Amino acid sequence: MNTVQSVLYFDILEELQKNYNFSETDGIYGENPRQLLNSFVMFSGYRDLDLYDLFKVVISGQVFYFGTLEVEYTWKESRYPSAMREFQNFMIKKLDFDYGKLLIRPETIQDKVQEIFVKSEIDFADHPGFSSRYYFVAEDKSLARSFATDRRLSLMEMQRELFVEINSNLLLAKFSRNVNYDDCLTLLELGELL
Repeated sequence: MNTVQSVLYFDILEELQKNYNFSETDGIYGENPRQLLNSFVMFSGYRDLDLYDLFKVVISGQVFYFGTLEVEYTWKESRYPSAMREFQNFMIKKLDFDYGKLLIRPETIQDKVQEIFVKSEIDFADHPGFSSRYYFVAEDKSLARSFATDRRLSLMEMQRELFVEINSNLLLAKFSRNVNYDDCLTLLELGELL
């Protein structure tokens, strides 16, 4: 992190700690954070992934983890692809039930075209806004539907470009953009409410 980013980041953390109980930690539910993060498909697209900060958060008896990663990826949207590095936040929470493997991410035009030929996505008639904005796939559709309660879908539908992955009973949520106050606050609120 450069000096400006560092000052902004610590200002964000200081502001968040006024309303949230953070404590530094070495592990996530007793596991090595690096190994645990590497078990999520969502992180497989990065060329490099370094854990910058990790905090245990306790709200109303619920425990979850909030962290910051330094990620490196190849930016392919320009004429000359280049390596990009940025800091992104994530939240991990243990769920009460094993939902198998599922992934929820912003839907792309490519997903919509593919859906014409191969139906793989799970859609929700009661949540057309969610279904049009997010791509939801799972190994077991019945488990995925049991996770996708009205409350959870409504919470996710209100977000802009949220990524969620469930691996067994661990939920990972993140945004694929540089650290900012609004995303940090949203991840903390989702940790409490999901």
